[in-house]
Amino acid sequence: MDCSTARCGGAAARSADSLLRPAGPLHRRLLAHLIHRPGLLLALPPAARERLGAHPDPDLLVEVVRYVAQNPEAEPVEILGRWSGTAAHALLLQLLQAPLAIDEHAQQGEFTDGVAKLLLAIERAERQRLLAELREDPTREKLAEFWLRKQGAASGEPAAVRADAAAAGVNADGGAGAGVVDAAGQVGPAGPRMRQE
Repeated sequence: MDCSTARCGGAAARSADSLLRPAGPLHRRLLAHLIHRPGLLLALPPAARERLGAHPDPDLLVEVVRYVAQNPEAEPVEILGRWSGTAAHALLLQLLQAPLAIDEHAQQGEFTDGVAKLLLAIERAERQRLLAELREDPTREKLAEFWLRKQGAASGEPAAVRADAAAAGVNADGGAGAGVVDAAGQVGPAGPRMRQE
């Protein structure tokens, strides 16, 4: 399929623009903390850093997270230099020049809590996407992934950890049997039991 310059160029421009600004108020607040103290990222648990850097719809926050993860010794000036000559530079400079009204300890707590909220929102959006796909084209794989994510929402356990455990045939609590056996003897995702007739 050949695409016109206007249509493809517009999509590329929108994608490039999204990398030059934070996606929303939470992203902006986290970015402000991160530009002031890049080391905040390194204080997060490795799984949280990895999940944040792997965000499927990157924005400026995710781009800065990726940069700091690759350059753990980066100082605020280096981060500004990385985006020099872009629209993001002006925003990062503005965030850096605005003083934060909390001490370092509170800043770490607010950053950690904000990242947790953001990761929960990402997980919720992913479940909603899977549910929409499941409604359109139901498959065992999609159902299994949806239930794995749904169960994890209640447990607070990252989806990747649950997926690894399910593939190994282990429940979240370490017990055997990651699912239920249907009438055909197939193992499916554990979830609400269906009424048997």
